[in-house]
Amino acid sequence: MNNELKGVLEDNSFNVIVQITESGPKGEKGDKGESAYEHWLSLGNVGTIDDFLLTLKGDKGDKGDPGYTPIKGIDYFDGSDANVTYTNVVNALGYIPLSEDSLPSNLETPAGAQAKADAAETNAKNHANSLVGTLSNLLTTAKNNVVAAINEIFGKVEDVEGDLESHQADEATIGKLGHVYHATLTTTLDTTWTGTEPPYTKTQTVTGISSNDNPIVDVVMSGTFTTDVERANEWSKIYRITTADNSITLYATDKPTVSLPIQLKVVR
Repeated sequence: MNNELKGVLEDNSFNVIVQITESGPKGEKGDKGESAYEHWLSLGNVGTIDDFLLTLKGDKGDKGDPGYTPIKGIDYFDGSDANVTYTNVVNALGYIPLSEDSLPSNLETPAGAQAKADAAETNAKNHANSLVGTLSNLLTTAKNNVVAAINEIFGKVEDVEGDLESHQADEATIGKLGHVYHATLTTTLDTTWTGTEPPYTKTQTVTGISSNDNPIVDVVMSGTFTTDVERANEWSKIYRITTADNSITLYATDKPTVSLPIQLKVVR
């Protein structure tokens, strides 16, 4: 270590320079010094620490001079003045912003501003009504609130959707309106039949028919008289038809000798 300590006497007569070349050992911890209260007692005073603290409070000073009292209309405005004058503006700002002649002669009043605000509100409502329409003309129960009217309509639409879904599951009966599935299936019977004696049988593929169907079956006429008479005579030989999945079985008293186009009306 190579530090220098410089000291100066009070009369500035000379400087003392001490050069430290090596640090010495750490000294012992010094004694605790007096507190302010203990020093007060050592001066001959008697009392508790609260008595000591009371001695630190000085005597009450003299009453100060009155402060500045703000002047209404100069330092502040309470809203009771209907007009803002040039003098009031100057006094409030503390400087002259414009010449008095440059200020408007008819500065806005609170009543005038409110009237303009009311007129703007009325114009806005009239414009909105011209776009939306008169609410009282709504056919909904709600007539004073557009959102409520829309929600009412939406609720009725949901009710209709629910009714339609329920109706789709209703099947028609002889006494009930409902849904049915129907189709007209066709096929042509050739002259190949099974059996050597009545009843003769024939199994015919009919795609789409099921074992639960009870179709209305008839021969298809051509429009030619002789052909249709022959078909009617041969069709009369068939007396029974049963159904299976994608096929029918026909029973005849005699084997038809001509091909018979037939149609099956299926209703489920």
